[in-house]
Amino acid sequence: MFWRRRNATRAARELAVHAARLGVRAFIASYNAEWLIEKNGHLSPHAMRRQHDLATTPMAA
Repeated sequence: MFWRRRNATRAARELAVHAARLGVRAFIASYNAEWLIEKNGHLSPHAMRRQHDLATTPMAA
């Protein structure tokens, strides 16, 4: 009986950790795509990265 309870507790803890990881991933995706950062001239991190990549990538001749 104790063994089953310990496994159930472990399974519940693993599910909670998995759910937390999914939540953090969703937050990071939302932050990078939608949040406007003042230091970036009110651009999202994705837009700022794109702008930087375009400015630093050499043009093909």
